[in-house]
Amino acid sequence: MVQFGLLGIIIYTLVNSNAESMNKPADPSPDATKAKRPSSTLVRRVIKGLEQAVGADSSATAEQLAVIAHSIQTPWLLQQFLDGFVDLEAELLERYPNLPLLAVIKTRQLAQNRSHQVATLTAPDDSASVTIDIDPAANLCQLTFNLNGMFALQFEIDRPDTIDRPKWLDLMERRQAGLTFLWGASRWEGDYLVWIVRRYQTNLYAFSPGGATASIRMTPDVTRELLAWLRKLWVN
Repeated sequence: MVQFGLLGIIIYTLVNSNAESMNKPADPSPDATKAKRPSSTLVRRVIKGLEQAVGADSSATAEQLAVIAHSIQTPWLLQQFLDGFVDLEAELLERYPNLPLLAVIKTRQLAQNRSHQVATLTAPDDSASVTIDIDPAANLCQLTFNLNGMFALQFEIDRPDTIDRPKWLDLMERRQAGLTFLWGASRWEGDYLVWIVRRYQTNLYAFSPGGATASIRMTPDVTRELLAWLRKLWVN
């Protein structure tokens, strides 16, 4: 049986390599079935990647792989990016222009002799914060975005042990500008993150399939310390 975590890694690779554009723009008709399906180019590449990844011993047929690929319900903006019609980094900057800047980071252990670790990123005036809960033993990766201590949104990455976390961190640590997707086995069918490296800051966007969105930016010092903390928990 093909595991969805495998499909998530393959889709992640396609996105990172900037999937090629379709020959024609999407059909503007209100055909819901057609609108929900990925482009034929993306589907073919996903199927090819799955066939290579599952190997000759797998019982999955090409028809079964096609059903899996066609069942993907891609968010509209993400599909536009996959099809090469949208610069996702520029679009997110346009949609969320005034991100709070988090310049302080503190890390701690939740309880003595436990693997649960917490990192809290805060703005200098404490008006905004993000609390990151990581517990490798419990397979937990959870982020809570807080505004003025009154409103909070929580996002949880599905089954982080299914992800190539060293690869994630390598992409997130690069010095040049770039975009990285952070999602678990359920891909965009569950909560996921978009990490964008810029010259003087790093932007972090969180999305849920229910439509909730939260976003912040971090100073270079906070970014470096956060990544070192994550690498200690996830890799070392």
